[in-house]
Amino acid sequence: MICPHCKNGDVSKLDEYLACDSCDSTYTRQSYNKVKINMINLFAIWSNDHHAYWKPGGYGYTYSLDEAGRYTLSAAIELCKSANTVLSDKEEPHETMMPIKDISS
Repeated sequence: MICPHCKNGDVSKLDEYLACDSCDSTYTRQSYNKVKINMINLFAIWSNDHHAYWKPGGYGYTYSLDEAGRYTLSAAIELCKSANTVLSDKEEPHETMMPIKDISS
């Protein structure tokens, strides 16, 4: 299992807890599953103009997915809709929402 915190380490059973071999994060089975479920439902916003992810709260940009903001589906839709309001039919969207689960694997 991949560590949801560092996304590099392998999470394995250590007594009654799960532990990451890379960043030493520990989880109960329940908390690990909750973090993984929450990540499935979150989105990052990619700026095609800046070639970077939006930071949390939409304040700036980053090339690192680890530093990117995590947005709910409804928030990502609203933010992208607002950012893309002045598009012509032939333009590429300025901002695109991307499921975290698809880009962090």
